[in-house]
Parts: sequence; C-alpha cells; structure tokens
Amino acid sequence: MKHRSDQKGQVLAYSAISMLAFFSLAAVAVDAGRHILVGRETQAVADAMALAGATALARGGTRTDAYQAAIDIAARDRVDGTAPRVTMNDVQVGNWDARLDPRFSSGRSPANAVQTTPKFTINNIFGLWSPTSQVGRVAVAAFAPAPPLPIALCNQPWSSGLTITFKVSNGMSAGNTAAWAIYDPTLTQFPNLSVMVNYLPQTCNGGGMLPPEEVIGSSLLLGNGVGSLFHTACKTSPTGLRQCLPGNTYLLPITSAPCFGPLTGQYAVVGFVTAQIDSVDCDADVITGHAVPDCSTTISACPVPALVR
Repeated sequence: MKHRSDQKGQVLAYSAISMLAFFSLAAVAVDAGRHILVGRETQAVADAMALAGATALARGGTRTDAYQAAIDIAARDRVDGTAPRVTMNDVQVGNWDARLDPRFSSGRSPANAVQTTPKFTINNIFGLWSPTSQVGRVAVAAFAPAPPLPIALCNQPWSSGLTITFKVSNGMSAGNTAAWAIYDPTLTQFPNLSVMVNYLPQTCNGGGMLPPEEVIGSSLLLGNGVGSLFHTACKTSPTGLRQCLPGNTYLLPITSAPCFGPLTGQYAVVGFVTAQIDSVDCDADVITGHAVPDCSTTISACPVPALVR
C-alpha cells in the first residue's frame, strides 16, 4: 500500500512540474508573440519617421525641418495601441553614401538622409524574468541630391535659359556671370588649380571631393582664373568637361556677387538653382544649360526618398 501511495505522489509531482513547465512555455510564447507584434509596429514607425524626415529634406527643408517632420509623423502613429514616445534623440539627420563606411553619418554633408531609432517599452503579460521589455528598431531613408560643381553664379534671376559664361579677364564684361568657387571656409585667397580640380567630378578627371554643406548666408571664395583650368580640364583631356558635364544635373549656388564684373573674392550664398548642363565649348570657355523646375514650387521635381536600411 505504501508503495502505491509513493507512486501516486510521484505522479502528482511530475504532473505539477509538467504543468508548471507548460504554463511557463505558454507565458513565454505569449510575451514573445507580443514582442514580435510590437517589433513590427515599432519598425513601421521607424520607417515612417525616416521617410517623413527625408522627404522634408528632399523638398528643400533644413535639418530642423527634418527632425520635426519625423517627430510629427510618429505622434500620429500607434504602437501596442498607444502613441509612441519619441524624442529628438531618436532622429539623426546626415548623409548616406553607399560607397563609404559607415554609410550613414550625421557628421557628413550634404544632408540627404534621416536615421530613426524609436524605442517602445511594453508591459509583459506574465513577466517571468522582467515586468517590462524595451523594443527598438532602426530605419534610414535617403535620396540622391543633385551633386555640386565648383561653380557659383552671380546675383541675377536664373530662369529656364541658363548660360554660364567664363571670362579670363577681371574687367567688366557681359560674359562675367559665373566663376569657379572654393568651398573651404578657411581659405582667404583663391588657390592653385590643383585644389580646384579636386572638386570636379571624378568622371571629369577630378578628385570628386564633396564640398561642405552650403546654405543661404554661408560664404564662398570666387575666382575668375579659368583659362588654364579650362585648357587643362576641357581641351587637352579626352574625358574632360566637354565629355562629362553635358546631360547631367547639378546644384549651383547663386551668390551676392554683381554680374558682368570681376567675380573674385568672398561672397555670400543668396540662393540655389538646379541646372542641367547642355553643352561645353572649350574654345570659348562657355558652359550652357537650362534651369530645371524648382523643387520648392514644383513638388514633382523633388527627389523621392527611399528606405535604404
């Protein structure tokens, strides 16, 4: 009899342990399922925030505009039935370049990307190990901006017809409407041509250096000494300006420099024009093109951001 009683006790003990294990696994499954669901919802918020911020940038907005757009879209979303709590620390505005490591950096320019890292704290239903858990996700949205050229324009309205004419002379001339531009704010004198060539696209046998981000009010150093640069980068190079520029679109700064006079010295940036280059005349030192629709007034002309992470 005692032996049967011991067997019953063992069965009950095993049953209790099995039930405890079963309910523990069930609790883990329930909480894990919630984690997966909340993770998906948090990722959707991260994606929406990144796209909203990058869209603000693509339409000519500032970094502050991008931050605010990302925060605003998050406030209209829901995670686990409630509005996610996001802060400026969950949004970074910077540059995305697939050729570089890291691909995204908040310290690089120009700003063409937004990275978001929203986090959400959930209350576990069973909480076997912890009453709460934090779920975080990452998203990056970016767009391809029109690349810059080391060229700046004088202060006049630039409409659909665009003629960028270089003259070697520093005197008064109807052709003086553009100049080579140096983006380095530490320079006070126009450098030699080797520095200028560094800012030309690599397809033009240049160094492909990306200039610092230019905004309205920042300063550019202009120079008219274009004759030898045109000769070096246009006439004698089989893959020079005449071959590499036409058909491409660039973002050109408009400066406070008066037109038709010597375009030399420091001038402030007063605006920008996006221009497509049509032709390059190496003998006349002339680049011609046309202005494309302004993104600030024609939304369809703006680049469209996409998720890259």
